[in-house]
Amino acid sequence: MIILALAMFGAGITIFTKVMGQGQDLHGSLTQSMTSNLNNMMDDGSPFVVLNNKETESRTKTVQFAIGFWNDLGETRDFRVEVTPQDILWQDYIQYFDEYDNVEPNEKKHVLLLIQVPKEANKEQYHFDISVEYKDDTGAWQVHTGKKKRIYVVVK
Repeated sequence: MIILALAMFGAGITIFTKVMGQGQDLHGSLTQSMTSNLNNMMDDGSPFVVLNNKETESRTKTVQFAIGFWNDLGETRDFRVEVTPQDILWQDYIQYFDEYDNVEPNEKKHVLLLIQVPKEANKEQYHFDISVEYKDDTGAWQVHTGKKKRIYVVVK
């Protein structure tokens, strides 16, 4: 019984370390060029931007999208990013930081969205809806700007 408990504890530590390491890799992968381009796009007043909305890649390869948003609400708020795939097959292949707490007024945030093309994916175009949401005074999540953006992955 003790051996089983130790094995489960070890597996839990391994999984936790792997997940935390992936999160750190995501943050480090956003290039200075991507960040600069997102800032330039937001400088016109757009509160939510996507650097490139269409990528083409082969099965098992990974595509990346750079997303930017800023708090134009006039007070500190919690934000989150929601990504909804058209096909549930893709759900486990999407990686990104989704929650941003205490975003100050006029503060800009940059998000790297990684999508690995599943080996089971058909050779066609898939879409994903992205929204940026903020927590209102009641604690409910509201879609920021009332709009969603759509990105596309074309499997070749």
